Amino acid sequence: MIMRNILSFLKKPWVYNGAAVLLILIIVGIYYATRTPVVAPAPAAEVAGPVTVVDQAPGMEVHVASVDVPAPGVWVAVQPVTEFGVGNVWGAARTRDARTDVVVPMVLPTLPHSDYVIVLYRDNGDDVFDRATDSVYIDFETGERVETRFATFAE
Repeated sequence: MIMRNILSFLKKPWVYNGAAVLLILIIVGIYYATRTPVVAPAPAAEVAGPVTVVDQAPGMEVHVASVDVPAPGVWVAVQPVTEFGVGNVWGAARTRDARTDVVVPMVLPTLPHSDYVIVLYRDNGDDVFDRATDSVYIDFETGERVETRFATFAE
C-alpha cells in the first residue's frame, strides 16, 4: 500500500521537475563545497630601475612602493597612458632621497582598469613641480628616462 502510494506520487510530472531541480542543487552544492578556493595572487611589483610600484585600486592617491634616488631627490609624477602615449601629469609628490611607500596625491582620480606611468622629474631648484621647467630624471646606469608602468583594477 505504501509502495503503491509512493509510485503513484512519483508519476506526477511536477515531481519529476522538482526532483530534477533538487538533484541539480545538490550537485552544485557538492561542487562548491568540495572545490579548492582560488585566491588571486598578490600583484607583482613592477621594478624599473629606481622605482617600484604595484597595480592598485583606483582613487585619489597612488602608492609607490619605493623610489631609490640620491639627494636632492625627485618629483614622483603620475601620468595616464593614452592611445597617443603618456598624458599630462595627474599628480606629483616630492622626495628628497630614497623612500619607501611614497604617496602621490592626485588632482584627478585614477580610473578603474586603466594604465598609468610613474615618471621621475628633477626639480629645477624652486621646489614647485612644473613639468615645463623640471627636467625628466635620467637613470645613471641606463641613460634612459625613468618610467614605470602600473595599472588600476576594479574598485
